[in-house]
Amino acid sequence: MALRDACRQEETAIIAIGSDEPATSAQQVTRSGHPFPFLSDPAGQVIAHQGLTLPSLIIADRWGEIWAVWPGGADHLFPSEQDIMQWLSFIEAQCPECTMIEWAEQEE
Repeated sequence: MALRDACRQEETAIIAIGSDEPATSAQQVTRSGHPFPFLSDPAGQVIAHQGLTLPSLIIADRWGEIWAVWPGGADHLFPSEQDIMQWLSFIEAQCPECTMIEWAEQEE
């Protein structure tokens, strides 16, 4: 839940991409308990277009810019929730209107 709430607050998107058919992907998502959407890409079109490997996990900001990609590899290992939360904090800190540093510099 913390990850889902952080994504909403930071207006970021986390998407897992796999090669399974949608019905199989839905079952895997339910079993894994991951709070992010899973894109079924059996034809490999998205993966080929983005130059990724299957499976992959993508973190994008509110404007669709991709900040991080994890290839799951044969073991389907993805980052921990803590790693993802750190990326969300990093992405938010890149927004000049959102950081205290910018405000502090303007006051001087």
